[in-house]
Amino acid sequence: MKHEVRYINADLEVRSSEDEKSSILTGRAVPFNELSEDLGGFRERIAPGAFDLNVRDIKALWSHDSSRVLGSTRVKTLKLEEKSNGIDFELDLPDTTTGKDAVESIQRGDIDAMSFGFMVHEDNFEQIDGDIVRTVLRGDLIEISPVAFPAYSQTDVSAELRERIASFTDTEAEEDHEEEESFPISALEMELDLLALE
Repeated sequence: MKHEVRYINADLEVRSSEDEKSSILTGRAVPFNELSEDLGGFRERIAPGAFDLNVRDIKALWSHDSSRVLGSTRVKTLKLEEKSNGIDFELDLPDTTTGKDAVESIQRGDIDAMSFGFMVHEDNFEQIDGDIVRTVLRGDLIEISPVAFPAYSQTDVSAELRERIASFTDTEAEEDHEEEESFPISALEMELDLLALE
């Protein structure tokens, strides 16, 4: 399983903690049932309940840099809450250079997006309005990160996933071809039946 990364626009908010000793960052970490941009031949959405938030220690990182940890669910500096339309987070930012940089960059508006890293255990593909749509049904949420660039990147799509998309496309094309071939036969049979009635 490959660690995949996706990006979303997010309304990030920074406020002071109740004791005013730290800064709290809040926002949406993962949206549910929202179609992504084109990821290179397909679009993607996360199904509600796809990630079990209690099975592992999930980290908050600064721009996906594992050496710049902002919080952790294990020590409750990162809190995640699943709602009907997505997973929201509350992050108690550390009193470190990285934490202070995060507050400054987010308050200035330089950082206005979130990204999440995950591994997929179960998914499916379907054709919707001419688009191939991948739905992530079950997986592990590994980390979330405030980031500068919200645009989905096709370079984050693994070669293995691209092969699966190509295979799905080929299967769909074969099924369409079989339907096209069967139609004239059905029409001919109907015509013969009408002639027999005459």
